[in-house]
Amino acid sequence: MGNNVSGRRPLPRVALLGKFNEPILEQYEKLFPTIWLAKNADELDMLVHYNEVDLLIIDKGVEEIPKWLDKVHVICFSSGTPRLPGPNSSNRIYLADVTETEEYVLPNLPLSWNRRREADLANVSNVKGWIQIDIRVGSYTSTSQDMESRKDFSESSIISNPHTSLPFAVAFSRNENNLGIAWFPNSVFSQTAWVELIIMSWAKIDPERFPGFGDWTKNPDWMTREEEIISHQISELEGNMEETIIQFKKQIGTLSKELSELSISVNAGRRRLLTAQGDELVAEVIYAFREFGYVVQNVDEILAPESPRREDLRFTDPDLGDWEAIVEVRGYTRSAGKTADLSRLARFANLYYAEKNNIPNKRIYVVNGQTELLPSQRQEPFESSNEDIDVFGEQDGIVISTIDLFRVAKHLDKIGVEEIKRTIRETEGRWTPM
Repeated sequence: MGNNVSGRRPLPRVALLGKFNEPILEQYEKLFPTIWLAKNADELDMLVHYNEVDLLIIDKGVEEIPKWLDKVHVICFSSGTPRLPGPNSSNRIYLADVTETEEYVLPNLPLSWNRRREADLANVSNVKGWIQIDIRVGSYTSTSQDMESRKDFSESSIISNPHTSLPFAVAFSRNENNLGIAWFPNSVFSQTAWVELIIMSWAKIDPERFPGFGDWTKNPDWMTREEEIISHQISELEGNMEETIIQFKKQIGTLSKELSELSISVNAGRRRLLTAQGDELVAEVIYAFREFGYVVQNVDEILAPESPRREDLRFTDPDLGDWEAIVEVRGYTRSAGKTADLSRLARFANLYYAEKNNIPNKRIYVVNGQTELLPSQRQEPFESSNEDIDVFGEQDGIVISTIDLFRVAKHLDKIGVEEIKRTIRETEGRWTPM
């Protein structure tokens, strides 16, 4: 590294490439003792040889960059630049695509980074349309080199897309020479604040180029004994914090896997009350009412095949002797329930009377309506025709939305089966158990 750090100018020696405005230039002049300013790469090559440059800062809008980026530390704020060096010599990082999500992830970085980062990104609530960065490996890299590069690249993320895991900004040191690369293609990042923060990090691994950069009073060599003790305590606590974070992440990972597996099971089970039609919906309604303590029969299984079309189900209550209900189950993509279904139940009640010489104690219409919508957006069954509900109620009928069925089944332990069965017996019209 010594051959690349030559010249007598004060370090760090910084080349600024682009059209920097006056306030930013003034901040850089306070930050660095030696600065060259050029509007394009050719002008910069005429001003200074790369052997005399420690850090190259590329401003927004720059498209042409020098060919000697492998020789210096680089911090880039342009989204028009070609590929920048990656973690290994065979890698290049490049602008991939823009994100379509509003979510974003801030990785766990050391506390000093967190404080500055939180101040800079405190107002960021939406990253939709932000540019993402990806990595490309050379054709001659081994699988292990490829995996190592991608791991280093992923861990260098400052803020990232949770769905693609691609970063919106990165900062890392190259494996071959410890030269740093940082890329901030999205304009939200405050330029000089991040430059100072990154160089404070790079100065720890390249003190030759960045001698004394940062607060020298925080160097253990120039602390008092009391300061050093407290600083050591802080370091221990930060280490414990990182270990705790790792443990929590493991627990979250385990629970997330468990939740994912459970969700798959629920989608094929209880959540069919909100998504299914036909036989799947009937099967889940049977399961729910059996949980409520009813004896449920599928009518297709107890009547002869040549019998006329009947209701889907019959419920009996073991605690009430001869109490029995006839049940029709329907699912609709767009409709919230059809009046014809209520009329059909009247016909089924007449067939039931002909069969048993008795009318059913209850006519129950279970409907999963408007499945094309989210459950929270769906109407109640017959919301715009309450008179149909009233007439149906006068015939000992009740209309049950599968949304209510799902909610009651979820809170079964709090409501109790006796209360559920009571409301079904006593309700006339719309069932509103909760």
